Amino acid sequence: MDNTNRSLVSSKLETHTDVCFITKQVAVMGRVTGSVGTSRTGHVTNLQDWQMAVDRVGEHHVNDILLVYVGPPEERLDLGLRTLSLPVSRHCPLPLRTLFTAIQQMQKWLYNGNNRVCIVQCSNGIARSGLLVSAYLLSTGGVGTIQEGLKIFTNKRCVGMTRTHLDALFTTTLKRYARYFEDTLSLNGRVPTRSPLRLHQLIVHTVPNFDGLFGVDPVFEIFLNGSCVFTTSG
Repeated sequence: MDNTNRSLVSSKLETHTDVCFITKQVAVMGRVTGSVGTSRTGHVTNLQDWQMAVDRVGEHHVNDILLVYVGPPEERLDLGLRTLSLPVSRHCPLPLRTLFTAIQQMQKWLYNGNNRVCIVQCSNGIARSGLLVSAYLLSTGGVGTIQEGLKIFTNKRCVGMTRTHLDALFTTTLKRYARYFEDTLSLNGRVPTRSPLRLHQLIVHTVPNFDGLFGVDPVFEIFLNGSCVFTTSG
């Protein structure tokens, strides 16, 4: 697949599905479902539309695509692509170990052939996908800072979104993990501190008001290796 053929593939996928190419070889997409129609603004692809788009791309080119899934395992559908599945709870950002694993596998896949493509998929193709793609750009030298990576991502993926909507998707926690990754990368992969920390209390000064109606119930969760080990919810 030369540049012309890759452009043809990206055009067919972007025209008929929610796929959005951030670079020539890295794209993102939201969930695929059979229950609703394809909507780029809703970040969802209808399963039938996806299958039709893949048929248009052709089997030869489909074999050059690696799907990197970062989301709840129960939401993943078999899309007929080679898949790297990295299960993450819906409410959990990508742990550093998962970020480094995903980037390593993406680099390995893309560097073994100029004709290859990676599609990163999460629930909306924005939050976790944006974090992973931005971290990938930083790790491969495409940008100088994680913030530059996030800016490139939002300029491509989040056209027309309001600042309020973006803040709801790119949460404070997600931005903090982005900084964690940047710090760890600057330390050649070493975690800044390995000393165990004991949490004595959690103080929430302001509850997020995403819908303007104060319809948010704060939940505090602790994850270990992608699994929730503590939660304050019922």
